[in-house]
Amino acid sequence: MKQSAKNVMLLHSQAKVALYQKYLAKYLNILSRVDFIRKICIYDFMCGEGKYTNGEKGSAIVTFETIKNHYYSNNNSCPPISVWMNDNGMSDIDVGKSKIERVEELQHSIYKPATVQVKFTKYEFIEMYEQVCFELNTMPANTRALIFIDPYGYKDVRPSHLANLLGNQKTEIIFFVPISFMYRFAEKSTSDPTFSGGASLKKFLEELGIFDNDKFESVDVFIHQLKNKFRILFNQLTYVDTFTIKRDAQNTYALFFFTHNETGFRKMLETKWEIDRNQGKGHRLDANPALFSDMEISGYKIELKEYIKSGKRTNHDVFKFGLNRGYLPKHTNQTLHDLETEGLKIIVTSQNGDRVRKSAYYLDDRKISVVIEIKD
Repeated sequence: MKQSAKNVMLLHSQAKVALYQKYLAKYLNILSRVDFIRKICIYDFMCGEGKYTNGEKGSAIVTFETIKNHYYSNNNSCPPISVWMNDNGMSDIDVGKSKIERVEELQHSIYKPATVQVKFTKYEFIEMYEQVCFELNTMPANTRALIFIDPYGYKDVRPSHLANLLGNQKTEIIFFVPISFMYRFAEKSTSDPTFSGGASLKKFLEELGIFDNDKFESVDVFIHQLKNKFRILFNQLTYVDTFTIKRDAQNTYALFFFTHNETGFRKMLETKWEIDRNQGKGHRLDANPALFSDMEISGYKIELKEYIKSGKRTNHDVFKFGLNRGYLPKHTNQTLHDLETEGLKIIVTSQNGDRVRKSAYYLDDRKISVVIEIKD
């Protein structure tokens, strides 16, 4: 069989599945320890072949193996989990067989705890979306859901679909898109009515409020703009973050992550920083280690300084400010320490006005509330 992107899992796809697997493991570990949570639902809208000719495993098999590993790592226990695998395509590896049939056959060789229920379907995206929306809208308060959407392009998926799937505020979504392709045709699709090939992209962008007068200097600027537009669409109630996978100078892919839950958001940030230890923003597949410019690297220090100077900030405010910009408390702590080392006067006081010890910011302490100020 001739190898191609249809039957071989390429490096950028391996990177996205690795991030999904790491996050799913954290997701299961956190929710299984919350007494209130009685059930976890996992939906994979377009789960693919399951396993590829180069031996790499897709999201479906990674899901089953992660659940199995969670079970054995937790004294042979596992919370009730519902897994719904869907794909309407025919296999490019086993001629005459559907992709979902391959996934179901491969799943049989992976141990499945008794508390895990699995469903396999061949729906088109819109039918899957409608059925999952119904489930989510009738979901009990003690149930949580994680959705993985890795479409073949983006022609079927709309931002409004994502907003509706998030509507119960108990759901998280990981959404993968070929962002370089979208960036290259964004301006043409919104400004040229004769460009029929851009109709789907035009609808996608216009739902986000991006029209023909919007310009983008680079693919990174385009990603940042989409991230901000998603936040507006979701009425600022949802945490939104991205993870970029740069195959080379011309090809970038992006994972968008959406959640209403601060803990889930933090765990995704931890996952990103485990993969990209320099900036926690992306993964580069070529030999160039400089994923981000010096301006981007130093930008957070300036933003943090201006944020604290602009008003009275508590440790909890600064904690959330860092998270929303993709930084964990340890990074914000280090940034504040660096600012002090450079001569900036940072004053931290308790609620009754007493000074606390130098370089103690309590960003990761929910029980203590202090005020952080910058004095000129």
